[in-house]
Amino acid sequence: MDGKISIDTSAMMAASSEFHTHAETLRKIWQDLQGAMRSAGEWWGDDSAGHSFADPDPKKSYPGYRVIQEDMLFFGTTSNACGPSEMEQMVNYLHSLGDALGSWGSYWKYVEDANTIKPKK
Repeated sequence: MDGKISIDTSAMMAASSEFHTHAETLRKIWQDLQGAMRSAGEWWGDDSAGHSFADPDPKKSYPGYRVIQEDMLFFGTTSNACGPSEMEQMVNYLHSLGDALGSWGSYWKYVEDANTIKPKK
């Protein structure tokens, strides 16, 4: 090892931007899924079997598909592994990673500039 450190600050700044782009892509995918599920309406049959599937007897342990769908996609009140708040947390996490990489890249660029001997004019 020759005692030199090499950090590609341009690559770090590019990666920072990509994290932000991916965060917004993830948010858009989730919003599109919510919109598609909302616009699909009720896709179960309008008979006793369909109603039993969507909204079963409250005495049964199964809450029904409608409740699960609404909770998972729009409310997230039953501690889903991936509900709306968890998706927003992932988006925020990706943005935070992007911010951290950008800050780190800016810092190392500053260090490089401050320690580079500049030719005299």
